[in-house]
Amino acid sequence: MEMEAGLAAEEGDEIPVAVAVRVAPPPPVFNNPFTQPPPMCVQVNPLTNELHLGMDRTFSFDYIYGPNCYQDEVFSSSTEPLLTPYLDGYNVSVILYGASDTGKTFSLVGPDSTPALSEEQFGIIPRVVRSLFRALDEQRDTKSAIEVSYVDIYNEEIRDLLS
Repeated sequence: MEMEAGLAAEEGDEIPVAVAVRVAPPPPVFNNPFTQPPPMCVQVNPLTNELHLGMDRTFSFDYIYGPNCYQDEVFSSSTEPLLTPYLDGYNVSVILYGASDTGKTFSLVGPDSTPALSEEQFGIIPRVVRSLFRALDEQRDTKSAIEVSYVDIYNEEIRDLLS
């Protein structure tokens, strides 16, 4: 049975997971012209979706984004395709994982965890909300109920960020 875009064809079928990696740019301290940045030990190849650590370790992912990628690139290739299955009634999850200060909030909301000033800076959440409500507006003959969770898991503690 063929499966597409994270959809399970029947109960009990395997549900595929897509993994995307976004490499954060160097911290702002290294943008100082008088400070030499450390050598980049992580290299990405977006054509092959490979991440290279040093000279001898290579990892493959479904999506890979380098430190200079744009917010719309991350959204349009890894997250926007999930809207169709969601609107078809499937559960969809987007999970960001990584160490503190590596860009998870930047990818989700935009710079400085405040509303982005320009659409170019919008993260995944504002883009999903905009796209979702545009799609729902086009389905004028249907009623919809949307459920959203936004949680932070840190040191094995779960915090609901919407309450």
